[in-house]
Amino acid sequence: MSEKTAEKEFEVLKTDLMNLFETIAHSFKQKLEDTKERGEKVVEDMKENIEQHPGITALVGGTVVFGLGVLAAKLWCGRNKR
Repeated sequence: MSEKTAEKEFEVLKTDLMNLFETIAHSFKQKLEDTKERGEKVVEDMKENIEQHPGITALVGGTVVFGLGVLAAKLWCGRNKR
């Protein structure tokens, strides 16, 4: 293979590689934007749901606090047994 042929093939490969990187970058950017939009929609849906049912927020909060209390008590009792 002559040196000019090798240089031409190298340039073609380099161009193909740059096109591939550009395609991947655009695809990745689009997926990030789509994910961001879906995340924002989920947050908005949750916000609307909480506004429509404020009592559920207190119920969930109370359940979480109770669960954390049970976990703390279990850890405390386990530590005292040692």
